[in-house]
Parts: sequence; C-alpha cells; structure tokens
Amino acid sequence: MRFCLYIFLSILSLAANAQSGMHLQFLSRWDNDSLKSIGGQTFNDLWGWAAPDGKEYAIIGAVDSVYFIEVTDPLHPVVRSVQAGRFNECVHRDISSYSHYAYCVADEGNSSLQIFDMQYLPDSVHKVYDSDTLVSRAHCIFIGGGNIYFASPVTKENGANLVHALMVASLKNPEDPELLTTINANNNFDNVHDLYVRNDTAFLNCQLKGLWIYDFTKPENPTVITSIQNYPDEGFNHSSAVSPDGKTLVFTDETVGMRLKKYGLANLKKPRTVDRKPDEEDVFGLDYTKGSIAHNPYIKGRFIICSYYQDGVVVFDMNDSDKLVDYYDTYPQNGNTFSGFQGCWGVYPFLPSGTIIASDETNGLFCLRLDTITGIQKDLISVEQFNIYPNPCANSFSVSYHGTETFTAKLELFTLLGKRIDYRETLFSHELHSFAFTDLPALPTGIYLLKITTKTGDIVFKINKAE
Repeated sequence: MRFCLYIFLSILSLAANAQSGMHLQFLSRWDNDSLKSIGGQTFNDLWGWAAPDGKEYAIIGAVDSVYFIEVTDPLHPVVRSVQAGRFNECVHRDISSYSHYAYCVADEGNSSLQIFDMQYLPDSVHKVYDSDTLVSRAHCIFIGGGNIYFASPVTKENGANLVHALMVASLKNPEDPELLTTINANNNFDNVHDLYVRNDTAFLNCQLKGLWIYDFTKPENPTVITSIQNYPDEGFNHSSAVSPDGKTLVFTDETVGMRLKKYGLANLKKPRTVDRKPDEEDVFGLDYTKGSIAHNPYIKGRFIICSYYQDGVVVFDMNDSDKLVDYYDTYPQNGNTFSGFQGCWGVYPFLPSGTIIASDETNGLFCLRLDTITGIQKDLISVEQFNIYPNPCANSFSVSYHGTETFTAKLELFTLLGKRIDYRETLFSHELHSFAFTDLPALPTGIYLLKITTKTGDIVFKINKAE
C-alpha cells in the first residue's frame, strides 16, 4: 500500500494552492493489488450512496466485480460486499442508485443489467435482478425522474446484438424496469456516450456529433430542443453536468488537450458561453497544453469537480472565472507525461458528510475532502519559491530557493512506494539559496518524490530520474 505517496501529494497540493482558500485533503485510500486487471487497469467508475441510518458507501466497479465499501469513517474504508459481474473482463462498468437499489451495467462481453438491494448494509447486499432481457450492455446509465436512461445500449434480438443510441425505462417497479422508448441512430447522432438529465430535459453527449438537448416530458415521444456543435476545443463529446439551479451546463471532450466548456442555459433553445468577453470562449482546464484529458464533471454548489485521467480530481470555481481551486493527483505514476487514458476515472462529491470519493484505474478508491484553509500565514513558504533543475535529471539535481525568508529545511527523497532513500538538512535564505542532490546514478530510472519540510509546512515535488 502506497499511503506515504498520497499523503505527500496531499501536502504538495496544500502548499501549491493555499492562497485559494480551499484544499483537497487526502483522507484515505483503499486498494487490493491481488485483484484482476486488464492492461494495468483494475477499477473503473464509481457511485456514492447514503443509507437512511446515515452510513455512507462507495460503490466502485472493477474488472470482474462491483465493490460496496463503507466510508462512514473516511479514514478507514471497509469492504462490506463484493458482487460479481456476469462478464468478468469488463474495463467499462457504470453504476447509479435509486432509492436503496444500485443499478450496474457493463460494456463488454455477455453482460447484463444487475440490480442490488442495499437496504441490508452494512451486513449484506442482495442481488435482485440479473438479466440481459432489457439490455445486455450499456456504456453509461443515468437515473432521474423515476426513469433509467441507458447510453449506447446493446440488446439481444434473434440471437444477434443490436446497438441503439439511447433507451429509457421506468423504475415504477425498481426491481423490474419497464421499457418506455428506444432511440436509434438518426440524422442527429449515431450513439449517445453519456448523458445528464434534469427534470424532463436530457443533455446527450454524442461523441463526434456534439451535444444534443432533448425534451423527455413524454418519454415515449422525445423531441429535440437544440444542439451545441462547432464549439471551441471540440472533440469526442463525452459527459456533462448541469448546476442545481439549471442555469449552467458544463461538459467535457474525451480528447487529448481539450478543455472543459461552460454554457449558460437562460434560454434553453440557445445555450451560450458565459462570463467571458464577446471575443472570448468559455473554456478552461488543467494541463491542457501538456495533453491532459478531462473525463467526468460534476457540479456541487459553486464548484466544478472533475475527474482527469492523468491529473486526478480537479476542482474549479465557477464564480471566479473558472479558477483552479485545487487538485489531487491519484495517478502520480505518469510523472510529467500526459499520454493515454490511465488514472482517475470517476468522482462522486455528493455524500452528505462532504467526503468526496474517487476511483483510479490502478490505485483504487480515494476518500478526499474539500476544506477551507484558515489562518494562512503571510510568510507562507510556497512551492512557487522553489525550483528543481534539471528535472528530468540524470546524475544530480539542484533545489533552488527564491525568497526573503531564512530557514532550515529537511529534504527527503522517497520512492513511489514511500521508502526513504536520502535525507539532508540545509539552510535556505536569499543569500544561500541552492542545494544539490548528487550521487544519483545508482538509482533506477523512474519517478521519485522530494519532500521539503519548512517552518510553515511540507512541500513535495516529483523528480523524474532519467538515464
């Protein structure tokens, strides 16, 4: 278990973003290195559920199963139940809840819709439905208004698999959903990758065909309201979220280097970018110039909380020009590279306690909290005052300090597994500001962590050891 790593990165996040007044605090991580993986991926999406007795749970999908993990005490997650999927090699699972039921789908193999009754937790979870009669596969689901929406569902008909764009079923009987309507490929789009539903309005993320807004007042006969196409940073339209007041739409494109988009919904038939000058587009993101990929956004209060494959959980402030509030890196193995779709898959920020849960494909379940920072010192020593050069490095690197304070600092070098391999103490000031780490040739190539302990806190840097 690599807990030291995540504690250090949490400290780094605090030091780097303390002036924002908010901090994503690391609470705990759960993982099981013995679980089945495909191409290095063990986990996928997750959901959160709060029981009537106040206990809270994370429901996280894995390659072969779904895990029900109690996070009432977010410092000590406890696995309460493991439910096997019908197909045991799924890299895509999606989960949502309605009342005390969890609905689970997968998007590979001979899968099924599974429904689990959670009312007996923490003692047990009961599977009450496991069938491919309604759908055998789906990429994503959304539950709203007493209905369940299946994105890109697959049905079995006469021994063949048929792929549809969208299906909607009623949950009047939550243990036996009843089909209401099916939308197939049409002139608007071929597939629905994901969706968000508010009241009777559905925001459909349609891959390369943009975002389509539908009226589902009559589920059996949905109608088009409008679409968003030819927008800035357009790519593979992936997923979206709408603010609780219905005024703001945020969506992502699952494409390298594409930023998040924010649209105002004052006129639902004519969504428009907001908070920018007329000649500017409302796009924002983290590390997009390096090739980052935003995945799944959610809106809680004024915050946009988004899972990023390579960056982890990222928080933006909608009320402050989409300012980056903080982020927590769940996948530090990527170092300074942004390639591929590894890392943080999903995030769920709506548990009543304020615990934020996130799933990382490799590193498992994370429990975080977005806290207000109080008592910030004026002489806070920040990450911006240090420079690591060269990084990547081969045989040595130097730590330079650029500030007016004088202080003795502890410098510790760790592996990603949390093993300390070097320790130094040195004086930093505006006169004596540089310190060199040498004798690195014996270290294997890879990513290391440099922890600097100062009089106002700890700061952590990633060190990329090259050949």
